[in-house]
Amino acid sequence: MSKYLYGLSVKDIQNLIFSTNELKSIIGGSGLIKSFEVDKQQYDKNIIINAAGNIKLVFEEDEKDRLLKLVLTLRREFGKKACGVEICQSIVKFEDGELKEAFKKLERELNVERNKAHLRFDFSNFLIKMAPKSGRPMVAGDDADLLTLQKNNYYNDNIKKDDDIAGLEIKTIPKNSKNKTAIIHADGNSLGIKIANLLKEAKTDKEVKDVYKNFSEKLEKITQDAFEEAIKPFKDKKRYKNIRKVILGGDDLAIICSADIALELTSKFIKAFERLSTQKLSFKNAENSKLTMCAGIAFCNHKFPFHYAIKLAESLCSYAKEQSRAMNSDLPPSSIMFHNIQSSSVSNYKNLIATELTFTNIIKSLDIGSVFIGKETKKESTKEHENVDVGLNFGPYFINEEDVRDSSFITMDRFLEFVKLFMKNNSPRSRLRDYLDILADNYTNSKTRLERISEMIASKNSGSDDFTTKEFEDKFQFGDKFSFTNPFVARIKDEKISCYTPFYDIISYFSITDIKKDEQ
Repeated sequence: MSKYLYGLSVKDIQNLIFSTNELKSIIGGSGLIKSFEVDKQQYDKNIIINAAGNIKLVFEEDEKDRLLKLVLTLRREFGKKACGVEICQSIVKFEDGELKEAFKKLERELNVERNKAHLRFDFSNFLIKMAPKSGRPMVAGDDADLLTLQKNNYYNDNIKKDDDIAGLEIKTIPKNSKNKTAIIHADGNSLGIKIANLLKEAKTDKEVKDVYKNFSEKLEKITQDAFEEAIKPFKDKKRYKNIRKVILGGDDLAIICSADIALELTSKFIKAFERLSTQKLSFKNAENSKLTMCAGIAFCNHKFPFHYAIKLAESLCSYAKEQSRAMNSDLPPSSIMFHNIQSSSVSNYKNLIATELTFTNIIKSLDIGSVFIGKETKKESTKEHENVDVGLNFGPYFINEEDVRDSSFITMDRFLEFVKLFMKNNSPRSRLRDYLDILADNYTNSKTRLERISEMIASKNSGSDDFTTKEFEDKFQFGDKFSFTNPFVARIKDEKISCYTPFYDIISYFSITDIKKDEQ
């Protein structure tokens, strides 16, 4: 007997949620998206996945009319809840024993739907007044558009009470004393491969259905528990308490928090996610149960348009995934990439690397034997390289030490140790800014400046509370080819050797955070 696999997904969820910079609207929008599900009692036997605008249901042949009615009503129902929301739907017909292939076909068809242009219900012309905060048609008698009002109403009706009990602030965006906010986007690695491994032992449609259903439910629970564990250390600190969970479903995480805690919070979350997945997922081999995750963190002013910041965070996450796959394609290790937004065009991180974070042809002649080359880079037979670029994008920063051993990367924990080191007396933070300015123009002069800075540090050193270049070099663990006066590692970039320095990331971190010495 024929059956039907139905799938629904919400398009551009994050653009819908971050249409304004008002925290109330953002949190309300996130809650609104999470309410996009079918009635659990009515469709209990059909449900495979039913959460946050991601719905998968199976219907028997005799339920075909019920399915067609659902297709028509869900689009209308969700459209009423959130004006302008774009819904992608598809139905795949299959026979007994073909559910596994039906899932693959459904995902392909949903991807096609996502790439189609949809006509918005709230389209406008020049005669309609637009809401200044969202650029959508304004509702008569109000200064907001209909979608923003719906998100605000959802917050008031469903979330406000819990926020009041928890003492969470809704009027202001989480930020530090420098008005810097962090937008974090994290995403699991190679989940499709994990599911495929589980499906190898599934023989019947019921077993296939159980694999998808159980994995989805456990993954969401793991993600939720990992997040709660990660924020525990910050709940009692008033200045950090207002951590806002924006999107959290499956393996996806998007949050807004003070720039001061973003790196530590994200690192704690990913560590908890890895540990809990190993404990709670049902793989025969415990090592196979471990899930990994990459994250991108966009630091910005609290008034910067968040729909741009979240796109950059996604792009940073994608860049981290790309580098992680290069380290291990079977199970990409967890890593974090971050960037401080200083310009208006920031949606693509690779464009930023090309336009802002690369000094082109700075090193006129490089002896490849004079710089550290990690295991991830194929050793070059050519000893001399000319017109070598210097990249300021030193990351991503990995979570586990075993993943970076013998490579040219470091962990986030070690980066945070550098933060402590550069808070010591006699730290050269301000002088390193001058060094980078000189490096952009002349490599030889910049090397002379670093040697002079190193001499000044040594002459002023008087105790254990002072910064030392030796401690700096020891923390990197790159051997004698990496030093304070030769702060470069070599990696392949576009089939060409390029050098990378960590100084820019260290200086950037201090420019956006306001960490007190007693908080380290």
